[in-house]
Amino acid sequence: MGSRWNLLDLPSHLLGKIWPTERVVVGLRVCRRLYLELPVHAASILLVQNEQTVVNEDAFVADLLRLSRHDIWIDVRSMKQPTGLIRAAAEAVSKRKIRTLSLNFRGTAVGARPVGEVAGMLNGCFALTHLNLSHNELGENEMTRIAPALESCRKLAHLDLSCNDIDMEAAETLAVVLGKHKSIVSLNLKGNMIGAEGAASIAVVLMECKDLAHVDLMSNEIGAKGVESLAGVLQKCTALVHLNLNDNEIGDDGARALSGCLKGCHALARLELSDNLIGAEGATSLAGVIGECTALVHFDLSWNQICDEGARQLTESLIQCKALAHLNFSETLIEKAEWLAWSLGDCKELSCLLLRGNMISALGVESLASMLGGCKKLAHLDVSHNEIGAEGARSLAKMIGGWKALAHLDLRSNQIGDMGAGSLAVALGDCTALSYLYVEQNEITLEGGKKLADNFRRKPPVPVKCA
Repeated sequence: MGSRWNLLDLPSHLLGKIWPTERVVVGLRVCRRLYLELPVHAASILLVQNEQTVVNEDAFVADLLRLSRHDIWIDVRSMKQPTGLIRAAAEAVSKRKIRTLSLNFRGTAVGARPVGEVAGMLNGCFALTHLNLSHNELGENEMTRIAPALESCRKLAHLDLSCNDIDMEAAETLAVVLGKHKSIVSLNLKGNMIGAEGAASIAVVLMECKDLAHVDLMSNEIGAKGVESLAGVLQKCTALVHLNLNDNEIGDDGARALSGCLKGCHALARLELSDNLIGAEGATSLAGVIGECTALVHFDLSWNQICDEGARQLTESLIQCKALAHLNFSETLIEKAEWLAWSLGDCKELSCLLLRGNMISALGVESLASMLGGCKKLAHLDVSHNEIGAEGARSLAKMIGGWKALAHLDLRSNQIGDMGAGSLAVALGDCTALSYLYVEQNEITLEGGKKLADNFRRKPPVPVKCA
């Protein structure tokens, strides 16, 4: 994470004395507001202009040309006349080979301007590498007008069109544009309506994107047929790191099709399949190949109906994923968590385990607690809205002191009562990293809540919610 400074109305010569030259834009006279993002490994610059400010383009170009190898982000949303600024930045980038130029039109930026004006800003912006057009109600008509301008952005690598009105026809128009951008690394179409046919159009062109690493198609109604179209393509995307297909109703057939492409995704680190009507059969198909994704760090299969058998087979395969850190099996109709325990105990990198909204009993949580004892990095545990009761809370209490990294514990709605709260109160005193504790809806009286609270008086206050 980088640090952020808000530098207002400072003249250039003063700023140059305060900050190292290589990390400063020396042209604050052209922007009333300037935010500097300084990541650990690279300085990047985010420019935000006040509506009343008139850009001095010549001064901006002169100042920008003094920079070397920065990442430049221009937030267009609040700018009254950003065209000259964008062109100036593009020219500076091309002359000095500055690493990246990014434009942020997120929100009402496009809606507040004629589409033709936005297209004019993008046209000829050869150095553009990042473009955010999300949340702009872009549909077929808008995409048709913007598409030619996007074709000229030959260095475009990161494109965000999430939360628009892109349907099948608009997706086909976009596909034509993407076919000329083989350098695409990240494509975000989350929250549109491309459907199965739109997914098929996009799939054809993604085959040529050898560096494709991030694909987000969440909430697009692509269904099983859409996944079938994508599967053959994604298998060849050996650089794929992140795939989000949440909320697409792919079902067991879609899961089966997806499992066929995962064999080639050896770099895949994040796979999200939440809310997809996947049952035990689909989970079994995924289990057959998920172990080959040895780089997997984040796996989300929540809000599906995989049941005990599907969860068991998946966790047995996940043993091969030595880097697994985040596992979400919330709302998946799991009853016998003891079936998961044996496998998860071997996931030494596990830091976040989410099992919310299942039917896990005291016996299940006892098995989990004992087998997860070796997961020393566990920082977030959510077993809320289950059926662990006071016995389950007591089992957790016996092991919880060994999780020195535990920062977030959610036990809401488990009927643990005062007896369970008393057991936890003693054990949680050893959890020095604990920042959040949720025990609401557990029939805990004021006396039980007081026991929990008293154990945290000797260290900085910790939010304890036990209504």
